[in-house]
Amino acid sequence: MLKQQKVLKARRWLKDMQKVLPTTMPVYLSSKHPKDWGEVGKTKKGYEIRLDWNQTWEVLERWVLPHEYAHCRVWGRLQAKSEDHDHHLYIEVGVVDKAAQTVAAYED
Repeated sequence: MLKQQKVLKARRWLKDMQKVLPTTMPVYLSSKHPKDWGEVGKTKKGYEIRLDWNQTWEVLERWVLPHEYAHCRVWGRLQAKSEDHDHHLYIEVGVVDKAAQTVAAYED
């Protein structure tokens, strides 16, 4: 799959997730390259998610996007603006995963 196709799918994924599980600020994709598979930062515009587009869409959709979106959901609420992977994040990853499966099943 081409990068452009992955970007379009990721934008759609984020838009759908914002409807089902909103965050405190808008979430958007950045073209900046992450250090790892993905990362999230907080800006004046909202939460900026950076993804490694060299990964397959399956990896991005099932692992990286839910993980980074969970960071957006707990940032400032449970993690007190910490980037640590604490137990609150892992609980939220499960919540995001379940919601993402529901959205994906609905769209098929």
